[in-house]
Amino acid sequence: MRLLLFGTGRFYQRHKAELAAVLQGDEIIGFVDNRAREIGWFEEKPVYLPENLPKLVFDRIILMSASHHEMRAQLLSLCIPEEKIFFFEQHVRIRWQGKVSLPCPHEAASGKKRVLIITHEMGYDGGTIVVTYAAHALMALGHVVTLAAPVIHPSLEREVRESGIDFVLCPAIPYLGTREIAWIEQYDLLLVNVFQNIRVACSMRKKLPVIWWIHEADDAYETIYPEYRERFKEYDDVSQMDGIRIFGVSRLAADIFSHHYPGVTVGVLPYGIPDEGRGTLTHPRKPIIFAIIGGVSRLKGQREFLRAVQKCEMQGAWENEAEIWLIGRLGDNPYAAEVRSIAEKLPYVKLRGVLTREEMRKAYQEIDVVVCASQQEMLSTVMVEGLMHGKICLTTWNNGVVDVLHDGADAYICKDNQPDCLAAALVRIMKDRDRWNEVRQRARAVYTKNFSMKKFRERLSSVLEKESD
Repeated sequence: MRLLLFGTGRFYQRHKAELAAVLQGDEIIGFVDNRAREIGWFEEKPVYLPENLPKLVFDRIILMSASHHEMRAQLLSLCIPEEKIFFFEQHVRIRWQGKVSLPCPHEAASGKKRVLIITHEMGYDGGTIVVTYAAHALMALGHVVTLAAPVIHPSLEREVRESGIDFVLCPAIPYLGTREIAWIEQYDLLLVNVFQNIRVACSMRKKLPVIWWIHEADDAYETIYPEYRERFKEYDDVSQMDGIRIFGVSRLAADIFSHHYPGVTVGVLPYGIPDEGRGTLTHPRKPIIFAIIGGVSRLKGQREFLRAVQKCEMQGAWENEAEIWLIGRLGDNPYAAEVRSIAEKLPYVKLRGVLTREEMRKAYQEIDVVVCASQQEMLSTVMVEGLMHGKICLTTWNNGVVDVLHDGADAYICKDNQPDCLAAALVRIMKDRDRWNEVRQRARAVYTKNFSMKKFRERLSSVLEKESD
């Protein structure tokens, strides 16, 4: 197969080894770039302008950029056949079809099920963490559980396996081939995690019972829905969802899905997390540590939070008693660069980077206030962990967790993630220090009532009982 690669930048450099691993005798005949006149040749291959493509003979053009949708639109405008245009992930994962040995599931005890959970790329993010908790909850109910993903962070894979979960690396997900489908059909129930796996949920619905667990935000804050509805448009219809039991991780997540697919019944299935709380403190220490946790992005609002901190400092409300931790991948985009620039000017801000689960457990022992400054969260794992640890929690109203919170009683809630609003909330928290022990105890009670593993098992048991009816 004669391949053209559209893109010569950082995305290509990060992923070219993955591409090389699945070439299988394919020939890369050249690159495509809108700066072709400047580049000329790249890695000993010619670089073509997109408008010259109709003159070339090739079998497939692979989009090697985070701006793949813009690239795809450009190629379609040049009358490049749609069937020749492939996303990088699509090309690589299709190449993996049938290449990996997939183990048969163990037999389940009488009255129990063999459950396969299929999720997306697994890293140290909330969606990944909660799906492992779902696996543990189902195992505790006596079901035989396998968790499968196309990609997983190496250290996380070790942690997952050591926790007792039967994990299978299946690089073809979500582009299932004949071998992958035959493997899935051996299970009694398929739990599909996240909207990105729409292709898996819809293509398997007639082969075995499917539960689809939705976590994705509104279009105004993320591009998950528009991107994957376009990518898998053959499944983008309510008729393709007949028979699938769909649940949002919160009422907010369910409502957003219903907005995209009116008429589809969507339930609510909040997750639970293991109890790792080690008791609440009776008084705040100094410095008071505020932590905002998650990969740096516009959605997570780290820049807005740091600007709020600056406002507190200028108003004399900070009193040099606080320290700010930014925990998560910083990245190399303009937003991340701006966050780094602000952080480096503030001596009390620490960039902690990505922490393993064990490192996070230790970090929580030192953290006083957990902050979620996101534009929108379906059910913030960070907030739930904060409640579980009995921390002071600050979030915006646009978060599914607020359905069970009471502002000023068990958490602090501000209208949005704009700096002025966040700054006012920070000032309120600092002034309320004599009430912190009371607020922490109530936060812990919210966790026990709503997000414990016991509650999660009860919810999952109810869902599976209805599946058996």
